[in-house]
Amino acid sequence: MTQPAIAVIHSIPDGAALITTVLCEYSIPKPHSCKLYKRGLNDTYLVTTERENYILRVYRRG
Repeated sequence: MTQPAIAVIHSIPDGAALITTVLCEYSIPKPHSCKLYKRGLNDTYLVTTERENYILRVYRRG
Protein backbone atom coordinates (compact mmCIF):
# COMPACT_ATOMS: atom_id res chain seq x y z
CA MET A 1 0.00 0.00 0.00
CA THR A 2 1.32 3.43 -0.94
CA GLN A 3 1.23 6.31 1.51
CA PRO A 4 -0.21 9.63 0.22
CA ALA A 5 2.31 12.41 -0.36
CA ILE A 6 2.80 15.04 2.31
CA ALA A 7 2.32 18.63 1.16
CA VAL A 8 5.43 20.79 1.36
CA ILE A 9 5.21 24.34 2.68
CA HIS A 10 8.87 25.31 2.45
CA SER A 11 11.86 23.51 0.98
CA ILE A 12 15.53 24.42 1.10
CA PRO A 13 17.51 23.97 -2.13
CA ASP A 14 20.79 22.08 -1.86
CA GLY A 15 23.84 24.32 -2.23
CA ALA A 16 25.62 21.86 -4.53
CA ALA A 17 22.57 21.77 -6.82
CA LEU A 18 22.51 25.59 -6.94
CA ILE A 19 26.15 25.57 -8.06
CA THR A 20 25.43 23.26 -10.99
CA THR A 21 22.07 24.69 -12.08
CA VAL A 22 22.03 28.39 -11.17
CA LEU A 23 25.50 29.74 -10.45
CA CYS A 24 26.88 28.37 -13.72
CA GLU A 25 24.76 31.04 -15.44
CA TYR A 26 26.68 33.89 -13.74
CA SER A 27 30.10 35.20 -14.72
CA ILE A 28 31.79 34.57 -11.38
CA PRO A 29 34.80 32.37 -10.62
CA LYS A 30 34.03 28.69 -10.04
CA PRO A 31 32.32 28.39 -6.63
CA HIS A 32 33.95 26.22 -3.96
CA SER A 33 30.79 26.10 -1.85
CA CYS A 34 27.26 27.40 -1.58
CA LYS A 35 25.79 27.19 1.90
CA LEU A 36 22.54 28.39 3.39
CA TYR A 37 23.32 31.60 5.25
CA LYS A 38 19.88 32.77 6.35
CA ARG A 39 16.51 31.13 5.97
CA GLY A 40 13.40 33.23 5.60
CA LEU A 41 10.73 34.24 3.15
CA ASN A 42 13.56 34.36 0.61
CA ASP A 43 16.60 32.21 1.41
CA THR A 44 20.12 33.67 1.35
CA TYR A 45 23.17 31.59 0.46
CA LEU A 46 26.85 32.39 0.96
CA VAL A 47 28.81 31.48 -2.15
CA THR A 48 32.58 31.18 -1.74
CA THR A 49 35.10 31.21 -4.56
CA GLU A 50 38.87 31.23 -4.50
CA ARG A 51 39.02 35.04 -4.50
CA GLU A 52 35.71 36.45 -3.28
CA ASN A 53 32.45 35.69 -1.51
CA TYR A 54 29.04 36.30 -3.04
CA ILE A 55 25.45 36.30 -1.84
CA LEU A 56 22.77 34.38 -3.72
CA ARG A 57 19.12 35.10 -2.95
CA VAL A 58 16.54 32.45 -3.78
CA TYR A 59 13.13 34.07 -3.98
CA ARG A 60 9.89 32.26 -3.36
CA ARG A 61 7.77 31.44 -6.34
CA GLY A 62 4.96 33.83 -7.09
